[in-house]
Amino acid sequence: MSQHRAAGDRDTPGNAARKPGAGRHSAKHRVARRNTPSSTQIVGLTAALAAAAAELLEFGRDYMAAIVANSQTLAHALHTRGVPVLGAHKGYTRTHQVIADVRQFGGGLDVAHKLAEANIITNKNLLPDDQPSDWDRPSGLRIGTTEVTRLGMGAEEMDVIAELIAQVLVENRSPRDIKPQTEELRAGFQTVRYTF
Repeated sequence: MSQHRAAGDRDTPGNAARKPGAGRHSAKHRVARRNTPSSTQIVGLTAALAAAAAELLEFGRDYMAAIVANSQTLAHALHTRGVPVLGAHKGYTRTHQVIADVRQFGGGLDVAHKLAEANIITNKNLLPDDQPSDWDRPSGLRIGTTEVTRLGMGAEEMDVIAELIAQVLVENRSPRDIKPQTEELRAGFQTVRYTF
């Protein structure tokens, strides 16, 4: 039996009548109560989910079509600038993401960090021929278009983003030199779309 007791399990007159082990059980219940949302939180979550569902029903088809179009445009623009993108023979992607093979530029982790310095946020990503041991340092890079699309960016901006990425990776320009251009592009898109 453990020598440690939960804060409310002291030997006090109120606790003296408890059965052995009751203190540990009540400590578990205290943790559960702390992690259980209150009824007001549930109402708030329900309202947020209802609003999200209503937006999805109203704007979902147009939003997803724009996301996929932006992903395909970005993928093609990257590919033509010397950044290898998976799935060229299938139109690059049918989703919200572009997967690039960036092993020649240092791999997914290093490239993601380098692009982050330019204020371009991406993620490392395993490629089909990576091994499980490559988990922390995969060969690929994932670039999502969900948020830029929601901000109203389209084909023209995907071309600009591809150019900024290529300047960092292919032309080996300093990410700090690219960052002001990234910020300038983002500054022109301050309104969230596909929402009420």
